[in-house]
Amino acid sequence: MDAFEDIVSSITKKTGQQIEKQDQNLEFVGIGGSMSSEGVINFETLSFNVKRKLSRDEGIALISKIVEVYKRNIYSEKKMALYLEKHSFNFKDLQINLFVFDCNGDEVLHPDFKFISLHKGFFRFTRINEKE
Repeated sequence: MDAFEDIVSSITKKTGQQIEKQDQNLEFVGIGGSMSSEGVINFETLSFNVKRKLSRDEGIALISKIVEVYKRNIYSEKKMALYLEKHSFNFKDLQINLFVFDCNGDEVLHPDFKFISLHKGFFRFTRINEKE
């Protein structure tokens, strides 16, 4: 089982690095995830710092791009074939976290989004309270 977890972690890390290379405003900051005791992926996590403000639509588009690259990497990995015969893999198996900063790397303020994520198929958009 550990070997399978290592394969999945390797794919997750590879995806983060690929995405970071494609966009100079993205910094890949980490991975994580959860598997069931039966070895089924509950979710895999990729986290990025984004050094530009994002609208709701831009956040959705960026996350969608990350999901597509990850799915392509999962399905092209020969060592995943046995797993994928029994379990499909889709966007609900991914958690994508985008920590948003301005172009200088400073914290964004209300009304801009500070955090945009996808978890279990749902998008979340978070703003910082004006008083913070």
